[in-house]
Amino acid sequence: MSETEAKIRKLGSDPQAWRGSIQSALNTKQQGLALALLFSDKAPEGSAIKQLQQTVIQRACR
Repeated sequence: MSETEAKIRKLGSDPQAWRGSIQSALNTKQQGLALALLFSDKAPEGSAIKQLQQTVIQRACR
């Protein structure tokens, strides 16, 4: 968990960095990390991240 927390701190409030890290985690089949980043309370406010959250929630509920 501390690795994830360190990554979150490093990402700061840059939405592009967050999206890139989430995509990278997905591409390397690190779904747990991708979800932790996507739903972190430290994730920056922004429509792209909110949209991705909604997509994940909708697909999980099918």
